Amino acid sequence: MFKVVRPLFCLLLLAASCLAETVLAQSSSPVSGAVTDMAPVLVSGAQPGPGLWKVSKNGHVLWVLGTVSPLPEHMQWKCGDVEKVVASSQQLLEPPGLEIGAHLGFFGKLLLLPSMIGLRNNPDGATLQQVLPPALYARWDSRRQEYLGDSHRFKRLRPIFAGKALYDVAMKRAGLTADGGVRGFVDAMAARHGVAAVGTSYRLILENPRAAAKTFKQSSMEDLECLSQIIDAIGSDMGQVAARANAWSTGDIETLQSTLASPQKDSCLSAISGAGFARKLGMSDVQQRIDGAWLGAARKALKDNTQTFALLPMEQLLSADGYLARLHREGFAVQSPDQQQAGPTSGQASR
Repeated sequence: MFKVVRPLFCLLLLAASCLAETVLAQSSSPVSGAVTDMAPVLVSGAQPGPGLWKVSKNGHVLWVLGTVSPLPEHMQWKCGDVEKVVASSQQLLEPPGLEIGAHLGFFGKLLLLPSMIGLRNNPDGATLQQVLPPALYARWDSRRQEYLGDSHRFKRLRPIFAGKALYDVAMKRAGLTADGGVRGFVDAMAARHGVAAVGTSYRLILENPRAAAKTFKQSSMEDLECLSQIIDAIGSDMGQVAARANAWSTGDIETLQSTLASPQKDSCLSAISGAGFARKLGMSDVQQRIDGAWLGAARKALKDNTQTFALLPMEQLLSADGYLARLHREGFAVQSPDQQQAGPTSGQASR
């Protein structure tokens, strides 16, 4: 039986995926009028969110809601129109991702637990001061004191996990939250209307999870740039992050497009796939595997269902090499909210 080994690598992947959105926002083209030297001003109250993208072929439709992270903490998403679309769909495609698991019984999991202790720490118990270049450590230590206080709980963390801890507190202090509850709302809609949720994650089975844990503990990661960009993002570029969060909330596609226009190297995800332990586990092409799993699920849904609903990171909708662009090149019709001249019918939201 497939079992997800959450303490092993899923924590690492979650950290990187959460941080990826912030790194992208930090390094994209500046938004006109974005405030970068003071606390960001965030929208609040009821907001419509963005319109839905439409992918279709032979009378079958996939409606896609683009998501971003973070979002304003006090925003209330007006999701009535989206619920109508979800309710009239046959399936909900969950966002892309990676599940790492193993064939383990009850006793196997018990035996695995000791090997998982200390997975988030640097190899050989090294401290951040020992693994970071002096200039980067000085920047980290300054932000640590500002956001995390004098706790020594973070001093042995790998840079990517230290960055995640810093990111979480900084976003909360700025009035931002991971996804504004959007994923939870959509899941609840599907459950309420009896719409089956379909996982699209790529599943990697570890034949020897104890050996994998040992490899992970002994392997360093190329995550210094990840931490550096996080520190930049929560410093002078917080206004950029807030501008993108506000743009999603108000459905401002033009601003979303401008903040996601420049493709950027994702240092946090690269730290995972490029690390030695990842290559040893056959994960060097992890992003391609994740892409293939979602695109395969989308093609199947468009073939089998009259209507399907999906959630995707916004860059996959707007990028010239995103998932929707790839489906368009394969012959599927793809329309942005602005390109849809007539609103959908039969319970589908007008946009």
